[in-house]
Amino acid sequence: MGALGRDVTGRAGRGFLSANEALVVRYESLDAQTREDLRISLAFLPMPVDVATVAGLRLSEFTFHTRDVEVAFDPAAVLASAATGPLLDQAGMLIGRIGGWPEAPATCVGDPFPICERR
Repeated sequence: MGALGRDVTGRAGRGFLSANEALVVRYESLDAQTREDLRISLAFLPMPVDVATVAGLRLSEFTFHTRDVEVAFDPAAVLASAATGPLLDQAGMLIGRIGGWPEAPATCVGDPFPICERR
């Protein structure tokens, strides 16, 4: 059985799970200082972000795509409950992307759904 709770057959299915596991192992191998200091540039974000943000985005992708696969076998499949809290924590940042990012970083206040003011 795979992480999806189902037999994962085919090259794509095995690759999906092994690639995710390898990434998690890499994240877990980072020391605390590296996790704190490292910034990663992603093309769809206006500025480099920390490891926690990138890991949260990966969790989002994994959660939604896992559900996409599971719903093929079970139409009542839902998102993994353990992931929904962290997904909601990121909602403000992702919703901000829908409206477009300001040219310069914004000043944001509020948690978990920040209100951002363009500079």
